[in-house]
Amino acid sequence: MESGKLEIKKHNFEKLSGLKLNQWAAKRLKELDVEASISKPALDTLIAYVSNDNYLLDNEIRKLAAFSAGKMIGEKEVELLVKANIDSNIFKTVDALGNNDKREALKLLHRHLAGGDDPFYILSMFIYQFRNLIKIADLCDNRSAGENEIIRISKLHPFVVKKSLAQIRNFSLGGQAWGRLKKIYQKLSDLDTAVKTGRIDIKAGLDKFIVEL
Repeated sequence: MESGKLEIKKHNFEKLSGLKLNQWAAKRLKELDVEASISKPALDTLIAYVSNDNYLLDNEIRKLAAFSAGKMIGEKEVELLVKANIDSNIFKTVDALGNNDKREALKLLHRHLAGGDDPFYILSMFIYQFRNLIKIADLCDNRSAGENEIIRISKLHPFVVKKSLAQIRNFSLGGQAWGRLKKIYQKLSDLDTAVKTGRIDIKAGLDKFIVEL
């Protein structure tokens, strides 16, 4: 290598999804900074943001590694530094779930799959959005926070907060939405575990989640 020139290592990225993608991201972070680490919720959020675009994921991991300086990377750092690639159709599917319109939710889900969307990405987006709904519902129900205060406290994108506030009303059923959302999130968490351990097929699992909600 000539003096003054930077040698750039090129990576040939394999298309990954699910648990393999999470493992790859965590390993890549360690390659960049052996002292760096990332929490599971932060890693899930990162994957939800960039889907299985490994080139984009690698760029975002580099950014997080440089920013963290060896410290634990949390959701706050991911939300601050990583540009979200939010599919608005996911919001439509969650709207249908909130309205208890399972037929519409299944139709939208199958439209995602027929369009070539990665089912692991869809699941990660469901998990990401319902986690946001719980966070925002807690601020609404238990702290009586307004929209601007929620944006400030949660550090979420204003678009996400505005859409989520509208969705929370669909899950309230005349009472507080927080409890119902926690139960749904637990079902998603159980599905995520079952899929990653091979106990259920991802597509069948997504169908089952909607039908049994």
